[in-house]
Amino acid sequence: MKRQKPRVLVASARFRRMNTWSSLFRRAAHFLALVFICGGAVCSARAGDGAETDLVQVQTLALPYLASVTSVAVSSDGRFLYAAAFNSGTVAVCVRDPQTGLLEGRDEIATPDLQAAVRINLSKNNEYAAAAAFGANAVTLFKRDAASGQLTIVDTARHAENDDGGLDFVIDAKLSDDHQFLYTASANGVGVFQLKGDKLSFVQAETAQGQLKGVRCIAMSPNGSSIYTTAHLSGTLGVLHRDAKTGKVELVQVLKNGENDVTTLDGAFRAACSPDGKHVYVSSGRFQGDQAVTVFETSGEGKLRRVEEYVNGVGEFRGFQGGNDITVSPDGTRVYAVASMSDRLFRFQRDPDSGKLTLLGSQQVGVNETPGSAGVCFSPDGKFVYVADEDANSIVVFKDR
Repeated sequence: MKRQKPRVLVASARFRRMNTWSSLFRRAAHFLALVFICGGAVCSARAGDGAETDLVQVQTLALPYLASVTSVAVSSDGRFLYAAAFNSGTVAVCVRDPQTGLLEGRDEIATPDLQAAVRINLSKNNEYAAAAAFGANAVTLFKRDAASGQLTIVDTARHAENDDGGLDFVIDAKLSDDHQFLYTASANGVGVFQLKGDKLSFVQAETAQGQLKGVRCIAMSPNGSSIYTTAHLSGTLGVLHRDAKTGKVELVQVLKNGENDVTTLDGAFRAACSPDGKHVYVSSGRFQGDQAVTVFETSGEGKLRRVEEYVNGVGEFRGFQGGNDITVSPDGTRVYAVASMSDRLFRFQRDPDSGKLTLLGSQQVGVNETPGSAGVCFSPDGKFVYVADEDANSIVVFKDR
């Protein structure tokens, strides 16, 4: 590891014209509050759509080793943020202030096995982290020090050493909540690896008989019984049942356009499950296909049923070009999605009962580089949102609540 001094860019203040003195005073008070939050630095809400609900951008952290950053994850104690950047082949460690949300770069990890590292995920207990690198066709397993946030490589699973397909163009990797198994998203399906004694060993590759081409994510239900995976080349969403004892998965459903009232899965890219396990949200369109957000409801049989679809250009849902990462707030009340080609963050209110979404607005992220917004996550308390801004080589921090 080597340390580099971070370069911190702070958003400039930009306010719209006020029609009344009262609104002017409200905005002035808001501005002063933001200055206080940022420790005297000038910050403001970016006037994306001119919506009053725009989030406040408090920091842009740009670092040389964040070249093409696409993934961000915050530790459960809120003290550290981890990022994966594929052009630099790096996993970055940042120190985070839980009160202000501000970040400071601390360490970078770069090895041949992290070539084109595109995704970083933490285990539920934050003891481990896993990074997927499609350039190296490898998954790197880290042990995490809770006090310092430091990551130490303990094992690497490589496609060249595992002729199973679970690591061919691997794009995502997640550990089960019991930390006994690791699941990968690869070119032709889902891979299963067992974690024992800090070592990974191959268990299974589920190809779904060719129905899952270009798998882009692994989303796991809160109870660990189901895995939801998007496949952008085949335009499908796979539902797999997971055996907690063996770790093996069994395909129970494949959703695609034209079936079961679904019309927005062409180019399905990322998925996220609500904390209550009742709903699954899918974002489509990063490289091809529909530019959409789709809502699904889970059933007692472990299958999904479509609830609603948001399609770019229909109604007020506009500017969603290059649908990429999607996430649900810790309290389950909000769903946020990023669009890479329009470099925008879209915000929805979620109804916990129906799972339906209400569009709150959208706003530009960073300096409008394209492809831009690629990864998004909430802080554990839901007060801050972190966006990996790909071509801007930076992480953008927003204050939410």
